[in-house]
Amino acid sequence: MASEAISDALGRTVRFREMPMQAVRRGNPDMAAMWDFLRGTGYQADIAALRRSYPAVEWSSFTIWAHRGFGPVGFLGRTPQADGCLPSVRQLCSRGYPEIGGQVVQG
Repeated sequence: MASEAISDALGRTVRFREMPMQAVRRGNPDMAAMWDFLRGTGYQADIAALRRSYPAVEWSSFTIWAHRGFGPVGFLGRTPQADGCLPSVRQLCSRGYPEIGGQVVQG
């Protein structure tokens, strides 16, 4: 599950809690349309064909991606506090922004 991979990368527990779609529709119809799409057909990709067609690409799993994005170094392999780049999800959560992508992140 994605929350386990992100928890491991952040070094703290992240629990998935689904927001009721009715609440999303009331608050943001565009976001509701996006989640309807992603929960339905969503984006489709033939991963095996992509790997065959582009063998030089360093493909990674979601877990590896999470560690690269949310791990101790932060996004893009830089420490956000040091170079002023955009805050990571970890920083947003620690500042009290619990809702990320329709999910609630809790410590």
